[in-house]
Amino acid sequence: AASDVYKRQLRMICEREDEIDAFVPVEYWSISADLKKGNTLFSAELSKYKDKKIEIKNEAEAQKIVDELNDKNLKYEVTKVAYRDTQRKPSAPFITSTLQREASSKLGYGVSKTMQIAQKLYEGIEIDGEPVGLITYMRTDSVRVSDDAVAAAKDFIVNDFGDKYYPEIPNNYVKGAKGKNVQDAHEAIRPSYIDKTPDSIKQYLTSEQYRLYKLIWARFISSQMSNAKIKNTSVDIEAGDYLFKTGTSKIMFDGFLKVYNESDDELDQSKIPDLAQGDVVKLQKINPKQHFTQPPPRFTEASLVKNLEEHGIGRPSTYAPIISKIQQKGYVEKLEKALAPTILGRTLCKQLIQYFTDIMDYKFTAQMETKLDDIADEKAVWVEVLKDFYDPFIGVVTSAKDKMPKVLIESEEVCPKCGKKMIVRTSRFGTQFLGCSGYPECKTMLPLSKDGKAVQVDEKSDEKCCLLYTSPSPRDRS
Repeated sequence: AASDVYKRQLRMICEREDEIDAFVPVEYWSISADLKKGNTLFSAELSKYKDKKIEIKNEAEAQKIVDELNDKNLKYEVTKVAYRDTQRKPSAPFITSTLQREASSKLGYGVSKTMQIAQKLYEGIEIDGEPVGLITYMRTDSVRVSDDAVAAAKDFIVNDFGDKYYPEIPNNYVKGAKGKNVQDAHEAIRPSYIDKTPDSIKQYLTSEQYRLYKLIWARFISSQMSNAKIKNTSVDIEAGDYLFKTGTSKIMFDGFLKVYNESDDELDQSKIPDLAQGDVVKLQKINPKQHFTQPPPRFTEASLVKNLEEHGIGRPSTYAPIISKIQQKGYVEKLEKALAPTILGRTLCKQLIQYFTDIMDYKFTAQMETKLDDIADEKAVWVEVLKDFYDPFIGVVTSAKDKMPKVLIESEEVCPKCGKKMIVRTSRFGTQFLGCSGYPECKTMLPLSKDGKAVQVDEKSDEKCCLLYTSPSPRDRS
């Protein structure tokens, strides 16, 4: 099952590309208001009209609303001010997939690069002449942490930040986090020695090693710290039948945020004046803005790993090699850090879905993993499991051999020599090129550019240039 995971991964990428191709953008508008109380200018977003969520479909509708909101007789009055105290909890220490995703989003590292750096940190870095393994094993899907590591983290947090930064009851991420396919052979990814802070050993690390180690170290320490406490303020402002909303968030106690913020979204700490119910604010400007709905984004390596994990496809150790494999085989290419299927990849995916429906099903790997776990737990006999799979599978393979047509991917290009259609072909190294459909009579080949266009190659000629170089005469030299 593991060797065929890349086919289902390819299916995810191809289906996302199909969604993008089929997407039709829809226009919509938003409106905000620049308001002022005293000397403080702030912004509010139009939210409702007559107690219903407002939807503005085009410029004409937007302009009609703008005209009504600009009425000089319209009063902008604060009708509600609400306060809500919330707490933000730290995330669990890294497992393989979350490390890969976070290293991609925060550091810009690809999955393979992340695992290569982590491997070196695990194997050991020479510090003062001695090799030191700086992190625990980096291929794991367990969030379990040893008692010794929890105790060491507590000592560090209390000593460096104070008692209030350590929770009354230590954070435990194992309860409720263990899926049915999770293997608990290894701990979560954490620093081997808490006291070896990133800055204290920075001189022994490369820039990339330092950045990844700092990420792992900070994530683990923050996972053992107290919740952050946040005060949220929301304000409703009515203008006739229209309702505007604004608000802000303020960190009252930073807690784990002192060390690490796992969210890419910063808290909205925009300044708004002190507002109370009944206050009248002054309109400065109405701001209409046109938008268009966007297609779903192509997968990045990080988002693909997340999707694989959600579908139960593969193990942590397989994510990096299978993402590399589909690129090496020419099924997928990177376009601005996003993964896009090639013509070959989309053609292959279509054929596999048609003739190997069960194998290409997203549930196949998860079901196979469950069966393998049953074998490991002596709940099933491996010979019977293998037989149950192999007998139907060999029938599908035989049927595909007989019925699957040979697919030639035609290009818009024609052969410069014989005029026949050029065919997209793939070399044994995974690179794509154009070959004449008249092969073997015509052996013309053209390289392909990244955008799938043929690159014309200058042809050699036996003719000699008539402009031959001659040595200048003595008279010319003078």
